[in-house]
Amino acid sequence: MNLKLVSITNIKKKSLNFHARFSAKQRIYTYIIFNRISKPSIEKNRGWHIRKKLDLKLMKKGAKKLLGTNDFSTFRSSSCNSKSPIRTIKSVKIKEVKNKIQIQFKSKS
Repeated sequence: MNLKLVSITNIKKKSLNFHARFSAKQRIYTYIIFNRISKPSIEKNRGWHIRKKLDLKLMKKGAKKLLGTNDFSTFRSSSCNSKSPIRTIKSVKIKEVKNKIQIQFKSKS
């Protein structure tokens, strides 16, 4: 079982003004959908469980519409503190491995 959630791939000295959240140049978000009849037991809190078979081809087609700069107000929490709902999605990758769909978004910070 692979439980690695964060990986350090490079270390560089930065100024004291550097802030891990606000100085980021890119963000990567990964979402997991368990697309099978049985609920996951070991990974039960690591994603969503959807019994009905999802159409990966259709999901990839729809994901393309999220690329670029868009207003994501609809996806924000009512308590969101972000100054703007405008975000730029650089890429969306969707893949399925053993009834587990992984959706990865790369976005400009």
